[in-house]
Formats: sequence, structure tokens, C-alpha cells
Amino acid sequence: MNRDQLLGRVERAWEDLRALYAGLDGAQLLVPGVAGAWSVRDLLAHVTVWGREALRWLPVIRDGGRAARPPSRGVLPDRCTRDAVRSAPRPVFRASRCAL
Repeated sequence: MNRDQLLGRVERAWEDLRALYAGLDGAQLLVPGVAGAWSVRDLLAHVTVWGREALRWLPVIRDGGRAARPPSRGVLPDRCTRDAVRSAPRPVFRASRCAL
């Protein structure tokens, strides 16, 4: 797979993800129970946080380094959710009336 194929595959995956929540209103984004106790908004914040972590560590790994061990369970979401909400797809969080 070359670079263009990889980027196309990644873009299609993001499009598929966006299609999953495209028709939901703000109240629906906040309903828990989508995955355990998590709402759609929680899941999107999670994807955003871990996507950011990947972007931070992939260049380190590419250059032969090692990524830091992820924080213990519960620490990362508590520490990063506000920032994830601010940088995640705006229509999702605007619709959920989350402060940006």
C-alpha cells in the first residue's frame, strides 16, 4: 500500500465514522449506553484523545524511539476530555450544547 492509498483508506474510515452519528441531535449524542455507559459524545472524545496520542508518538516510533506507556485507566480521559471536546468534530459538540 502506498501513501496515497493509505491516506484514502484513513479518510474513508473517518467518513464512515461521521456517517454513524450524522443524523443524531444533541440529546441523542449524550445518551449513555452506546458502549457500556458511554455516549456517542464520550466515544468521539475518546477517539479524539487517542488519535492525538497516536499523532504524538508515531514520529517517535518511526525514528526508533518508544512511546511512553499510557497512563493508568481513567487518568487519560479525565485529564484530556475537555481538550478533546474542544478539538473534536465541531458539529457533534455544538449539537450537544457542550461549551467549546
